[in-house]
Amino acid sequence: MSVFEFKNFSVHQANSPLKVSTDAILLGSIVKIDKPNASILDVGTGSGVIALLLASRFHTITIDAIDPDTGAFQDAKRNFECSPFSDRLRLFLTEIAQYDQDLKYDTIVSNPPYFIDGLPSDNEAMKQAKHVSISAFHALLLEMKHRLKSNGALWLILAPESANEAISYLQNMGLFVQKKFRFHANASKLDKRWVLCFSFEKHVVELKEFYIRNLDGTFHDQYKALAGGFHNRSL
Repeated sequence: MSVFEFKNFSVHQANSPLKVSTDAILLGSIVKIDKPNASILDVGTGSGVIALLLASRFHTITIDAIDPDTGAFQDAKRNFECSPFSDRLRLFLTEIAQYDQDLKYDTIVSNPPYFIDGLPSDNEAMKQAKHVSISAFHALLLEMKHRLKSNGALWLILAPESANEAISYLQNMGLFVQKKFRFHANASKLDKRWVLCFSFEKHVVELKEFYIRNLDGTFHDQYKALAGGFHNRSL
């Protein structure tokens, strides 16, 4: 599907290695931003769907989005320019390691590669988007930490194994998990993805669980309540 239609915007994705996924919708739907004029960095924006979801939810935030893939950049540029939020979105073709190190953000969000040291894809763009070595994964987490304000929050969506790795590594780097949201594909397929929120302060971890679908394949009421309002059709 080259175009994914949401209620308030469209996502063109013909050139992006990764298409609009449930992961992106979950992260874009659950991130919490309390500061009215918060600055946001979307790392690995792809077609821009997470940034667009956040811009549609929080009407006064500004978002910088980065991605090193030229195809994803082309799609995100079109999607941002055609959206009702274009004046609050900026896009940069770059890896985070080459991104301005002086910029600090209130909130950083990312749907990063989460197959750590796994069997990579033969497709180079897909490999870059989904597969990562343990050293590169740590380097990515550290780069995001360096661009976070002292009172900022880092939000990630990951598979459980890579989520636990992120929790362990970032704790050693002085970032502590504040929220852990476990998403289950359905009642028989648990722990599909975790959404994690980190900050520089230690708190009691907020734990919540969500189901995406029922056993018959229909969307669970929890998913509908969280993300159903962004879809352009009734779930």
